[in-house]
Amino acid sequence: MAAVSFPCLGSLAKPKVKCFGNALTPRFLAEDVTVKRDIVIEADAEALARQKKRGAARGFTVLCDEALRTGGDDTAPPPLAYFALSLGF
Repeated sequence: MAAVSFPCLGSLAKPKVKCFGNALTPRFLAEDVTVKRDIVIEADAEALARQKKRGAARGFTVLCDEALRTGGDDTAPPPLAYFALSLGF
């Protein structure tokens, strides 16, 4: 299993806070908030036969294969097709 972590930051500006209400009960509203979180993607991949491979992530399974001319059986899209699709999503 491979795990890839992508640290993500929201706005890099310092938070600006506005105070409203009265002197006894001030309330604050954050305009720009810096948010930091990690995104972890876990996936498994295995070679099956010739150029065919199976990958699984979050309970979904995908297959990839290469064309006959490149040593595959042409039974599934090639890995580059999945990459191109991911750019479209």
